[in-house]
Amino acid sequence: MKRHVLRIDRCSDPLMWYRDLVGTLVDYRGRDADVYWSREPAGYTNIVRPDDATLLELEEETIKAQKNICTFAKKCFRVLRKSKG
Repeated sequence: MKRHVLRIDRCSDPLMWYRDLVGTLVDYRGRDADVYWSREPAGYTNIVRPDDATLLELEEETIKAQKNICTFAKKCFRVLRKSKG
């Protein structure tokens, strides 16, 4: 089964919640006229600027196999590794 995710490609504003998640896949919750909706690691629904991310449609197995995935249910492995050292 395929589902949509966002790949964070850049962060044009250092105050955005995904500033440390460049290169990471995050949940996709929908789109309004000028923003994507996602869920940040703390569980809050928040925006992602479309210029900062790519919307991907991937198989569930492909998503689960990623080492750089960040979802509310599955903590950010990439971010946890960065913060430990």
